[in-house]
Amino acid sequence: MKFGQLSVDDANGRVVAHSLRLPEGTFSKGHVLKDCDLARLKQAELRHVTDARMNTDDVGEDQAAYMLGQSIATEDIKLSKATTGRVNVHSTVKGTFAIDKAAVDRLNAIAPAIAFACLADHAGVGIGTMIATFKIIPQAVHRSKIDEPAHSGG
Repeated sequence: MKFGQLSVDDANGRVVAHSLRLPEGTFSKGHVLKDCDLARLKQAELRHVTDARMNTDDVGEDQAAYMLGQSIATEDIKLSKATTGRVNVHSTVKGTFAIDKAAVDRLNAIAPAIAFACLADHAGVGIGTMIATFKIIPQAVHRSKIDEPAHSGG
């Protein structure tokens, strides 16, 4: 992922690298700027914005989070829709959650851009209980980092 500062006049179609607060609202990180947005930026007297551009081998945050969730999928879990770079993992059964601490450590060691969190080992769960979450911290991550869990046994 590449970041760069550019003139508001040249920002149509570009992706906002981080949230922008304006007097009449906020553009969230990842928002794709349109002509009407540029007028609002100019009205707020902003002359430049920082945009984020994905490299050809990058995967966007929502898709990356979902792919990581798929890497640990079993018949006993359901994945949420990925939003804001996060996918939540929910139990589809009642029972005891079991996790291998070494697997958690491996998932969190893939890249600083990827965070995995889960319940403590042997926690009781019900149907629908959120048991884990994947979060992609930047707007994209290199595809090789997403493919890694599938090749290392997650």
